[in-house]
Amino acid sequence: MPEPIIQVKHLTKVYRVPERAPGMAAFFRSLFKPQYSDVPAVTGINFNIQTGEIVGLIGPNGAGKTTTLKMLSGLLYPTRGDARVEAPTGLPTAD
Repeated sequence: MPEPIIQVKHLTKVYRVPERAPGMAAFFRSLFKPQYSDVPAVTGINFNIQTGEIVGLIGPNGAGKTTTLKMLSGLLYPTRGDARVEAPTGLPTAD
């Protein structure tokens, strides 16, 4: 069996979001000692896609579909895990 063109192992993306408390005193406190919370967007997904396979990402809003595609395309770096996308071969080239 040939190597998959896309391999995803334990892919995880966590966004670090600042916590905001109401009030002017909390605003100034957050300038010097900000509080953060972690918001998971994608949590430990695994899949392989072979040459010629047709796939679709489906799920409810906020499920991490767009974040996963951004990590596969290189627009976002994963927090943990590994995503490998092989270069396409056999495509026509401009001469």
